[in-house]
Amino acid sequence: HEQNYSTFHRRRRRIQELRMINPMETRCAVCHGDMGRGHATFTAECSHSFHLRCVHHQTACPLCFTPWRDVPGVAPARDLLFRDDEPLEPQPAAAATETTTAGGGVMSITTHCEYPAIAKDASRDGFAVLVHAKAPALAPAAAKAARAPLDLVMVLDVSGSMGGRKLALLKQAVGFVVDKLGPHDRLSLVSFSCDARRLTRLTRMSDAGRASTERTVESLAAGGGTNIKEGLREAAKVIDGRRYRNAVTGVILLSDGQDNYTLSSRFYNQDVATDYSVLVPPSLIRTGDGSSPPIHTFGFGTDHDSA
Repeated sequence: HEQNYSTFHRRRRRIQELRMINPMETRCAVCHGDMGRGHATFTAECSHSFHLRCVHHQTACPLCFTPWRDVPGVAPARDLLFRDDEPLEPQPAAAATETTTAGGGVMSITTHCEYPAIAKDASRDGFAVLVHAKAPALAPAAAKAARAPLDLVMVLDVSGSMGGRKLALLKQAVGFVVDKLGPHDRLSLVSFSCDARRLTRLTRMSDAGRASTERTVESLAAGGGTNIKEGLREAAKVIDGRRYRNAVTGVILLSDGQDNYTLSSRFYNQDVATDYSVLVPPSLIRTGDGSSPPIHTFGFGTDHDSA
């Protein structure tokens, strides 16, 4: 509850600061953007005002956490699938290779505990243990074998909390992935803050595709709220709408994990366990038959929500 109290007052001070700059100027309490002419707005029962796009489907005020009786209007239709993925590049038939390991196939595992030692008469409910597993090296013949081509969607958090160092690290992470992809792999970028937007279609990482993706990444800027559900929903539209399919499919979510849209209710009712599964679209929920692609998550900042 102390964290809830602190978050509320930080946001309240921020709104007061914005109003002191120009008392006649109305700012959105989520993205702090101007709400002058040309913007669809919503004023809640608690008297806080927002861009309509920043609070669609919200059930509580993201500033003071007051539950709303009147929910903002339904957002524009977004269920149309993308069907413009770049065709696959024909691949030469690969000779069958046997996957073998070198040096006897020994796996190395090391652990690092949060506390090197605990007093004999002390007790702790739990502590962190980092486990590092290193697979055995492949035999030379297997190491040279081509891997299966990949369809990858990267979902990028560009909300206000990702500003500064976090955004710089996010751009570096995307650049690292792009460098590891080959011309048979395809990549699509999705960004989200208050809303979600597909930045690039599912594109082969040829020289031209790689250059276009890198320019898109460099243009990213942080601002607005954190709507993880919309980001994953946009990724699902990219994957479900594919006309062509590579052998492997995956989603990577890069965020500080501080969702304040779908999970906003946890701020004013912390006694209820948070159900993070509500963030995942039906087509991305893992099933026993392995038909749904995995979602790999990477957190940024020491304050990220690791759950």
